[in-house]
Amino acid sequence: MESKSRIIYPFDTFCFCGGIIYEINCLRESLYCLPPDTLKWCSENVVYFSTSAFKTGSRLSRRACETKEIIILSDKIFPLSFTPSDKSTRFFIFIVFHETAHAVLKHQCMRFDKITGERKELQEQEADVLALEWFETYAKRNGFPILKKAEIDEYERIINQHIEISAQIQKKCLAKRIKQFERL
Repeated sequence: MESKSRIIYPFDTFCFCGGIIYEINCLRESLYCLPPDTLKWCSENVVYFSTSAFKTGSRLSRRACETKEIIILSDKIFPLSFTPSDKSTRFFIFIVFHETAHAVLKHQCMRFDKITGERKELQEQEADVLALEWFETYAKRNGFPILKKAEIDEYERIINQHIEISAQIQKKCLAKRIKQFERL
């Protein structure tokens, strides 16, 4: 990672990862992979959250919601160790780039802006193209392999599998708790 002429940004003002230093570092290092002008824009216009930032829940202030792009990253996507040549780190960087691309491109949200499925799919493709462009520039500059669409699809499949298995486990645990409660 290049660090000679790196501009230092106050990440604590726009990155909230529940005080988990490792997650903050992963996010910081991923953001430093962005083109400098995009990173500067993000420092002024985006707030990043990790779902591990909240023990139970949280509220975003109206001011933040009105003036900033809000990006929420699942704690499930953080790599076990931040090694840029490692596939899981590369996937994490891509996800950060992809979500940042949505913000830069001023995309709308299907849930809150009521856009069509077709429009959502077009926005996903646009975000992928820009994220892959940023990733390719970063990879070439640092001598890492370029991320291929097939790799992204494979990681998404694995994460979806993980989420499905987690949901099944949570359902079973909830059923046990209900039975225990009913016995009282």
